[in-house]
Amino acid sequence: MKAKRTIFSFLLVISVFSAVLISVLFRNSYNIEYYRGKFIENNIMGETELSEEELVEIGYGLIDYLKKGDNELLEPYFNDREIAHMVDVYDLFEIARIILMLSLAVAVISIFILSQFGYKYIAKTLLFGLLIIIGTIVVFGIYTSKNFNFVFTKFHELLFTNDLWLMDPKTDLMIQMLTEDFFMDLAFKIGYNFIAIISVIIGISGLSLYFDRKD
Repeated sequence: MKAKRTIFSFLLVISVFSAVLISVLFRNSYNIEYYRGKFIENNIMGETELSEEELVEIGYGLIDYLKKGDNELLEPYFNDREIAHMVDVYDLFEIARIILMLSLAVAVISIFILSQFGYKYIAKTLLFGLLIIIGTIVVFGIYTSKNFNFVFTKFHELLFTNDLWLMDPKTDLMIQMLTEDFFMDLAFKIGYNFIAIISVIIGISGLSLYFDRKD
């Protein structure tokens, strides 16, 4: 019984972590206003000699591609190497979508199984498990802020089995549009959103335990 409780406690924390992280990843990756803001902030119009409207149109194409995986959305703007890299990126997003669905299912099942131990046990599991995760994320975020280029490079080497992600800023529109600054700010926006949502879950769990103890 103890082993079963431990396993499903672990699964609950990991599934909530995964579901929230992937959800905020999608939300921010699909936010065209973020793209527009970074294009203006980094003067991508001057770098590419494209208008703001043209860049936003391409941004919409990238977002639609991440959702649909249709190469025709990219062919008017990018070369074969850039499109091949986006195929790899789309495959990762497909995996993320599957993990999101599995995480939601595992979370529901775990809550159902753990409910036999009482809602206080579920609240404690989420409270302490997610506090550990937030602490880890904060430490990693501090390290990343000081070593973003290194982390960004290792991230790509880990996720991709080829070097298609290595682009030439002189010739490749994708890297001209989506600069390192674009991805650094995106990563931190995802981190902030993640911590905010997880903090709400921790707060609700903590308050439920606090008021239960007062009763």
